[in-house]
Amino acid sequence: MTDPAAAAPDVEALPCPGCGYDLRAMSSGRCPECGLEVDREALKESGVPWAHRKSIGRVRAYVRTVWWMLSGAKRLSMEAAKPQSPEDARAIRRVTFVLLALFVIVCYLATTKDDGLQSLVLRKPVNLFVTAYSATEATMWDVALAWSAGATRPGVLLICLIGLTFAIVRSPAALFFTKRIEPSRREVGVTLATYAFSPIALLLPAFATVWFVGKLAPWLDQSSFSHLTLPVQLIGSLVSFVLTASAVLGAIGRPIQWFARVTHAGVGGTVAAATRWLYTALGVTVFWLGLVPCCVGFLWIVIDSFRQ
Repeated sequence: MTDPAAAAPDVEALPCPGCGYDLRAMSSGRCPECGLEVDREALKESGVPWAHRKSIGRVRAYVRTVWWMLSGAKRLSMEAAKPQSPEDARAIRRVTFVLLALFVIVCYLATTKDDGLQSLVLRKPVNLFVTAYSATEATMWDVALAWSAGATRPGVLLICLIGLTFAIVRSPAALFFTKRIEPSRREVGVTLATYAFSPIALLLPAFATVWFVGKLAPWLDQSSFSHLTLPVQLIGSLVSFVLTASAVLGAIGRPIQWFARVTHAGVGGTVAAATRWLYTALGVTVFWLGLVPCCVGFLWIVIDSFRQ
C-alpha cells in the first residue's frame, strides 16, 4: 500500500480520529485501518463551542464547553483530527484561571478571617533535657521557621496560592512534553487538554453552594420553614459534593483521555504522560507553597535581624 505521507507531502496531515492513520492519500471517507467513516469536510473546523464564542457568546460557549468536556459528548469524538487554535486555548485558560483564582481567594479569606495565619506560626520547642539538636534536626527547624516566617507575612501565602493556581491551569500541557509527538499534533493536543481541564472551574459554584446553604440554614431555623432546614442542608451538601467530584475527576481524567486520543500512545505511553503531568504538578506545588514562602521568610528574618 502506498504511504499516504509520501503520496501527498505538501498537504497537511489528516489523522484518523479512531486510530491515527494518515488519510491524506485515501479517496474514500472510510479509514482502511479501523474502518471509521470520516467526514472530511467536518474535519476542517473545530466543533468545540469555545471556538465559536464570538457567535454564540462567551458565557454560553464556556459553559457548554465545560459540559461537553465533562460529559464526554459524542460530538467531540472527531476533534482530535480537526485543527485547533492555540489562541482559543490561551483564551479559555485565562477564563478558567480567573474563576479558579476567585475560588482560591474566597477560600483563603474564609479560613483566615478569625485568627489570620496564627496557626502557621512555629516556635522551636525548648527541652531542658536536650542540650543540643542534631545537625539534621537543626536544619529542619531552620527551614520550618523560615517557611513560617514567610507564610505568615500579609499577602505572601495568598500570592503563592494565586501563582500556584496559574501554574496548575497551565499544567495539562505537560502531558505533551515529549519529542515523540509532532509539533502540529502537540498543538492540537495541548489545546484539547486545556479545554478538558476547564471543569476545574466548578469548584467555585461548589463553594458558593456551601456558602449559600450556610447562610440560608440559620434563617430557616428562625422562620416558619424550620422543617426545611435539614433537607436544604442535605441537598446543598449533595450538590457541592457532585460539583467538587466532577471538577476534580473531570479536570484530571479528561486531559489524559485526550492525550490518548491525539497520540494513540497506548496504555504504557498514557501512563507515562500522566506520571509526567503528576510530577509537574507536584513540582510547581512545592515551588509555590514551599520554596517561595521559605525564601521570603529567610529574607524577612535577615532583614529583621538588622533592626535589632
